[in-house]
Amino acid sequence: QMDGKNTSVSDKLFRDMERFLDLEPYALPDIEAYRRPTYSWSNETLQRVINICHDDYRDIRAGLLDAGGRAARWIEDYFLQSSHVVISDRWDFVSRIRQWKFDPCAH
Repeated sequence: QMDGKNTSVSDKLFRDMERFLDLEPYALPDIEAYRRPTYSWSNETLQRVINICHDDYRDIRAGLLDAGGRAARWIEDYFLQSSHVVISDRWDFVSRIRQWKFDPCAH
């Protein structure tokens, strides 16, 4: 995720992309950090908004966590084993996808 919070990770990603593309260092232009958009919600929309952390959605969260955990395992155990897959920071990427099996609503 290129959220602009960790410049060393984003700098490493850019340098790795340049090497992968056989470009000179710093050939890629800087990009503006992602900014989460703000929304203006209508009352009708607000009435349909759900809080996924509410107990009513526990079963849905469990299904999403199961799918996320299985996807993360497949990515790590099979997809990343291919010599055709290039990841700038494998440790960072794997640590992020391993979080897919944890409920963000659990405190």
